[in-house]
Amino acid sequence: MLCGAVLLGLGGMLMLAGCRSVQPAGSDTAAGVVATGAGDSVHLSESDGMLVVDITSVRGIGRALVTLNPTALPPAILLRLHLRGLEQLTVDNGEQRLEIAVASSPPHGVTQSAVGGEGTQLLHEGDALWATVTITAGDGRAPAIPLRDGSIDVRLPAGLVDAKHSELALAWVDFYR
Repeated sequence: MLCGAVLLGLGGMLMLAGCRSVQPAGSDTAAGVVATGAGDSVHLSESDGMLVVDITSVRGIGRALVTLNPTALPPAILLRLHLRGLEQLTVDNGEQRLEIAVASSPPHGVTQSAVGGEGTQLLHEGDALWATVTITAGDGRAPAIPLRDGSIDVRLPAGLVDAKHSELALAWVDFYR
């Protein structure tokens, strides 16, 4: 019994040791991130005045929690997913959930919906909660899914993060897991 309690305590300490606040270079935007899946890696940095959340997932299925300082929110957030495809990305701020999918066949259409108090709403380009999705091939070729090298970049809409909604729960599923 005592041995189990000690192991549980040590496990909790190890989990907390892996959770550390990250300060993007050259910014007063304090942010923290916790990745919950084995083989998942999430790093925060700043580029072109926006917070970049760089996600790598060995299994292609994962979750992360990004916590932002509500008094120093970044002007923009870019999720950079190093996956081969994107069956679904979910970004939840506690009140609204944005769901994004990229088709695996050309022309790799993007579908997005917002889920909130008013139910599920299909989004269209130009809507306030529409996220900009870009597929970038790392080898300079035209991007194609499955990506061999590169990323799927998702620039989140400004209305998704504010002082009352400064925590983002992320979940992703890759076609090619």
